[in-house]
Amino acid sequence: DTDYTLSWDKTGFTNADIYTVTITGKGNFNGTKTRTFTINAADLSDVQMVQDVPLTYDGGNPLTPHVSTSAVAVDGQPLSFTYSTVEDGTYSRMPSFTDAGTYTVYFKASASNHNDYYGSFSVVVDKKVVDVPTIASKPYNGSVQTADITDTELYTVTQNNGGTAKGNYD
Repeated sequence: DTDYTLSWDKTGFTNADIYTVTITGKGNFNGTKTRTFTINAADLSDVQMVQDVPLTYDGGNPLTPHVSTSAVAVDGQPLSFTYSTVEDGTYSRMPSFTDAGTYTVYFKASASNHNDYYGSFSVVVDKKVVDVPTIASKPYNGSVQTADITDTELYTVTQNNGGTAKGNYD
């Protein structure tokens, strides 16, 4: 404050940005110099995301995974997550799935004054367990008999030749 004064182009130095400081001489010093300095965006750390509730195929209805996330931002700043089914795709809300299988979901974690973090995790939609149908026994009658079972949307009957003699048949 004796030989120079400082002034800057923006209020505060709390955001990741480029700042310009003007140094103006006073008293026995004259002239003005400008200098810039950068506050770099911080990196998010310990970013993880996992599916934490199992999903099971339920006939083609959209199933949206529930996930647990973790990440650490400076000063506990809030994080936001967006998702995509395509790496480097458009990130938005969590996708839904209609078929059994394993899927890769890509995510972007963001926080103010932090670099975005990109990662991925797997979503598993389990196959629906089909109950084994009950097939009634039949009394011997001397004729070829087959099981009273037909295909459904959950299974296909692949063999039902039956037989004429007492016994068990596939």
